[in-house]
Amino acid sequence: MIDPTILFFLLGAVAGLLRSELRLPAAMYEFVSIVLLLVIGLQGGVELAKQPFANLLPQMLAVVTMGFGLTLLAFPVLRYLGRFKRADAASIAAHYGSVSVGAYAAAVAYLGSQQISFQEHMPLLLVLLEVPAILVGIVLARGISRKTRWKSIAHEVFLGKGIVLLLGGLLIGWVAGPDGLSSIEALFVDLFKGILALFLLEMGLFKLRCRSRSLVFHLASPLPYDQDGACRVPHALLTHGTEQHPREAATTARSNNENTSVS
Repeated sequence: MIDPTILFFLLGAVAGLLRSELRLPAAMYEFVSIVLLLVIGLQGGVELAKQPFANLLPQMLAVVTMGFGLTLLAFPVLRYLGRFKRADAASIAAHYGSVSVGAYAAAVAYLGSQQISFQEHMPLLLVLLEVPAILVGIVLARGISRKTRWKSIAHEVFLGKGIVLLLGGLLIGWVAGPDGLSSIEALFVDLFKGILALFLLEMGLFKLRCRSRSLVFHLASPLPYDQDGACRVPHALLTHGTEQHPREAATTARSNNENTSVS
C-alpha cells in the first residue's frame, strides 16, 4: 500500500500541473516547516544521547567532508557546463552538497510504513550535512577577497532559521533524552505524519512548475519558484536548509539579484 504522505505529494503535483488555485497559507507553511526541522533535530539528539560519541565520530567527519566535496564538485559543472551565473551556480551547488529536509522526512515516513530498518542516528548526520554546504555555497557566490565579511558569512550560516532549529532541536533531544521528550510527543511525534503530508502537498504544487535548464537538476532538487513557475535560486540566502516558502524564496531571490552584483 502506498504511504498516504506520498499520495499528498502526488495530489499537489497534479494540482500544480493543472494550475489549480490550491495553496497553503504562508503562515501555515512556515509552521509546518518549523515543526519538521525541530522534529528531525530532536530525533538526532535522542540518538546522540543513546550512543557513545566516539562510535559516531568517523561517520560525522565523513559526512562533513562530503558536504564540502559535493558542493565544490557541483559548482564548476553548473558554472561552466550549465552556464549558470556564478551566484546561481553556487546556490544550486549548495543544494546538492546539502540535503532536502522534506525529502528526508518523506523517505523516513516511507521506510517506516514499509517496516524497513535504518540507522537511527541519520538525523544527526542530516544536521551536520547542512553547515558545510551552505558555508561553501556562500563563499563561492561572493568570492574571497580582503573585503570578505567573514563575520557576516558566519552569521548567515550558523544563525539562519534552519540551522538554529536543527541544532537547537539536536541539543534539546540530547539533553532531555527520550524520557524527557515524552511530554511533547503529542505535537512532535503523534502529529508528525499529518504535518509532513501538508508539507509534501505544498511541495508537490510547485515541484513540476520549474522550467529548469537541466531535467536532472529539476527532478532531483526542490528549488524555489515564482508565481509563473520559473525557477529562482537566491544566492545571498540559501533556502534549502531553511525550507523557505517558495513564494517568499522567489521574492528574496529577486531582491538579492537587484541589490547584489556577483560576477
